Amino acid sequence: MMSAKLPSPACASSAKERLLSVLADIAHAAALHGRAPSDVTLLAVSKGHPLEALSKMYSLGLRDFGENYAQECIAKSEGAPWSTDVRWHFIGHLQTNKVKALLPSLSVLHSLDRESLLDALEKNAPLAKQRVKIFVQLEVDPADENKHGANDTVAASLCKRLGRRSGHADFPFEWVGFMGMGPADASPVRLSELYATFVKKAHRLWNAHHPNATNSAPQLSLGMSSDLAEAIAAGSTLVRIGTALFGPRKTR
Repeated sequence: MMSAKLPSPACASSAKERLLSVLADIAHAAALHGRAPSDVTLLAVSKGHPLEALSKMYSLGLRDFGENYAQECIAKSEGAPWSTDVRWHFIGHLQTNKVKALLPSLSVLHSLDRESLLDALEKNAPLAKQRVKIFVQLEVDPADENKHGANDTVAASLCKRLGRRSGHADFPFEWVGFMGMGPADASPVRLSELYATFVKKAHRLWNAHHPNATNSAPQLSLGMSSDLAEAIAAGSTLVRIGTALFGPRKTR
C-alpha cells in the first residue's frame, strides 16, 4: 500500500493532513468489517493535478498514482525525477490508438473493457518495459450510460483470453482482478447492492477462468472519495482517491 512510517517532508501540511484523513477513513471502514487497513491499497488519482502536487504525496510515502488520460500519464511519468520508484496506473477509458505510446510508462491498467483493447495490448506487447498488471473493468450498473465496463458476455470472453495467455513468455501482462465504477447519484443502499453483485460476479469469473484461482483471489479496484466506505464494505482491495487527497482539480 505505502510505507508503514510516513517521513517528515518539508511540504505543505495540508497535503499531509489530507493524506492522514484518507488513511483514517480507510482504517475505520476496514475495521468495521473485520479487515486490516493494509488489505486496502490507496491509489492517488492525480489526473488534472500538477507534478508538484504528486511530488508532495510521493514525499509522504505514496507510490501508486492513477491517471485518466494517456498523454498526461506519459508526461508525468517522463517528468517526475522519482518516476521509476512508483507505479503508474491508468484508470480511464483507453483508446486503442493510445496503447503504443502508453505501454512503456504503464505499471497497471484498470480499464480493460473490450476485445479490441486486448488486441491492441497483445499487438504492442514488446513495448512494455515491465509486467503490466491488468484489471478487467466490469459493468456495475447496466442502466448507467455514463460509465464504461464490459457486460457479462464480453467480460467472460476477456477473462477466458487472459486466463489462456497467463504465464506465456510473450505475454507481459498479469491479470490480477476487476475494476468497477458505481453510478455517481446512487444512494449508499443502492451502491451496497450494486457492489455486492459486482463482487460476486468478479469471483465467479475469476474462479471460472483464472489458472491459479484455487490459490488466489482477485484484486478489486472499487471505490472513490465519495463511496469509499461502501466499496471497502463490499470487499474492495484498492480504492481510487482523488479529490479527498488533492482537492478539486481544474476542469479540462
